[in-house]
Amino acid sequence: MITRRSKKIQLSLSHDDNYTLLSYFVTSLQYVFQPLNLVSIAVSLELFIFSYTSQSLSGRLRHMQSQHNVQRLSESLYETTFLRKRRMEAYEALMKTDTKISLPTSLPIARGEGCATAISSRPFGEKWIQAIAGEMQRGEMAQEDVDLFEQRFSTLLEPSSSPELLRHYAFLTHTHFIAVAPNQTFRHPVQITFTNTHEWAATHIVIVVGKGSSLTIVEELYNDQGGENSEPSGDNRGMWSHCIEVFLEDGAELTYLSAQRADAGAQVCIHQRSSVAADAHMHWHNVTLGGETVHHNLVSDVKGAHGESSMDWIFYAKNSEKQHISARNIFHAKEGRGEITIKGVTEGKAHAICNGMIDIELGGGGTDTYLTEDVLMLDSGAKVDAIPGLEIKTNDVKASHSATVSKVTAADLFYFASRGIAEHEARQMYVLGFLGEFTRGIPSLEAQELVLQGLEEKYRRA
Repeated sequence: MITRRSKKIQLSLSHDDNYTLLSYFVTSLQYVFQPLNLVSIAVSLELFIFSYTSQSLSGRLRHMQSQHNVQRLSESLYETTFLRKRRMEAYEALMKTDTKISLPTSLPIARGEGCATAISSRPFGEKWIQAIAGEMQRGEMAQEDVDLFEQRFSTLLEPSSSPELLRHYAFLTHTHFIAVAPNQTFRHPVQITFTNTHEWAATHIVIVVGKGSSLTIVEELYNDQGGENSEPSGDNRGMWSHCIEVFLEDGAELTYLSAQRADAGAQVCIHQRSSVAADAHMHWHNVTLGGETVHHNLVSDVKGAHGESSMDWIFYAKNSEKQHISARNIFHAKEGRGEITIKGVTEGKAHAICNGMIDIELGGGGTDTYLTEDVLMLDSGAKVDAIPGLEIKTNDVKASHSATVSKVTAADLFYFASRGIAEHEARQMYVLGFLGEFTRGIPSLEAQELVLQGLEEKYRRA
């Protein structure tokens, strides 16, 4: 189902679709197809979104620990042989691990809503969108697109690298592929929104940006256990695994904002990894606001000369939330650039662990990079572990790191009170002032407002 809302093109994946493959380009229509129950839209060769999504199952699959039920899940998704093989390999490896890890006891498929906006010289109109929807039943899929997906899927985030990733691939529910052809520039952000209303979801995005292309992606992650389809129960209430693999070819540039605003009771596990080729530029902006327990790991490999990888990260933990975030830049080639900046607030009895790491390999001579961690504690019961690190294996580099943890004291709040500012307002000023200033680095004004709104909403939430 395709709908239009305000000025954005929204691809809404209907609950009536068992398995959908969406191929979405910008400007003139080239081809559309539906082989093997795979539906696609294709418009020119600028942007390609290729989504494997299950939206309805005949029944809830319980006791997912059994191999039979994992196979049933794969069949319900009408998976290709390639994806089914990857799933079963991950499941079998997971069953052999000694590590204790929570498994889903039931797997209702999450409501994944993919929103894509890319404004080009040809305006999008309601009639044009409906015409595309009416042509979705004919055509054939280009084999080269399938080949590219299979070449890249699970190569940066290898299933064997952790039990959490084995679980992710074994119980995967949604997979999306975004490919950008060479030498394309997008003036407006592409928007992707995921909303999980169930007790388990495993979502995965693979992105390939062609040589010389440039775009911005704004991703929003919501975990709404109050949704009409939610049926939380047991210890896995609101479990969500989300993975992103990014490949930048020579001279490509990608700015990726990921705003995670899950429910306060959600358990969130996110893995992101990017591969940056020569003269390419990768800019990560992570915002961690939701979740009772969050494990978020970001790694970027600069593999080509003169490549750049920067990471800006905002986090806010309150009440008894636990957030474990890790950011790592690895420079494999000469004259790399990039910095890691992590800024966060802890409140109440929240506990945040911030691991920042810069790794310069033998081939990384001439690299210039730094790492900064800056955290503010609003209450004496809050905890922060800020752990910066450097590992340098070559000479002729510029690399530095710093970590600062500050506390708001009773004297600080009294200072505000003496000027007629109530404690509640003073604390809000600390949060919004400390973190809000950092949002100026986000390239899209609309995205900046999105993050600021999320900060305000979280502060007001009990």
